[in-house]
Amino acid sequence: MSILILFYSRTGNNRVLARHLAGRLGATLEEVKTRHWYPFPRVIWNMRNGRRPAVHPLRVDLAAFDHVLVLGPLWDMHVAFPLAEALHINRAAIGRYAFVSLCGYLRDGQPEAVRVRLVELLGHPPVHQMELHVGDLVAEADRSDVRKVSGRRVIEDDLATFDTQIATISGWFARG
Repeated sequence: MSILILFYSRTGNNRVLARHLAGRLGATLEEVKTRHWYPFPRVIWNMRNGRRPAVHPLRVDLAAFDHVLVLGPLWDMHVAFPLAEALHINRAAIGRYAFVSLCGYLRDGQPEAVRVRLVELLGHPPVHQMELHVGDLVAEADRSDVRKVSGRRVIEDDLATFDTQIATISGWFARG
């Protein structure tokens, strides 16, 4: 089974996870990159106005893969806008896919809202969906501090916290 990990990572957290999963799954990596770097206030403005940034064309043929693992952050319960744009542009080439996000923390209704958005973008739901939460890596007393959670940079060693979830993700592909 050929697997592509299509990912976006503004801070590098999802890049760490994507590389880890690629090594574990023997998957090909493809990173979504914006044509221009946007400062965070511009990202917020784009989100509030429903504007997705321009992204570079992908270097791979998505249709050549049996399964696409889409991986990226959530921004205010939305698929990160650069990743959303890449999915929208390439929707015809994406068949079977799963979605994983290394995001800040769980919010009420977030998984359902993300699933609805993925269906809007791609025309069909993911076969699997999961969130891993950076908040789990922050001291319990600091988990309600958005700056501490959003400012936390994940390193490879941190992924041990998510061993159970990563094993589940790996199992999705072992079963075909």
